[in-house]
Amino acid sequence: MIKDLRDYVDDKKFRLMLTSDKLHVLNYEKIVTIDSNYVSLLLEKKVIMIKGEKLVVLKLLEKELLLKGQISSITFA
Repeated sequence: MIKDLRDYVDDKKFRLMLTSDKLHVLNYEKIVTIDSNYVSLLLEKKVIMIKGEKLVVLKLLEKELLLKGQISSITFA
């Protein structure tokens, strides 16, 4: 049980969770660009590009971002 708890707390894996109007991103490296229509994040050697309308940051913590808005696309380059 303690190992399971430690794995949960120390989780370093990148995660992207999308619901109808929210996007929750965990364990990214750095925010490159952020505005109401476009967000880009650095993830190791890739860039995550999120496009949409009325994008608003609901939560911003170290390595954690929660966006709300009308997300139209998520691409990796």
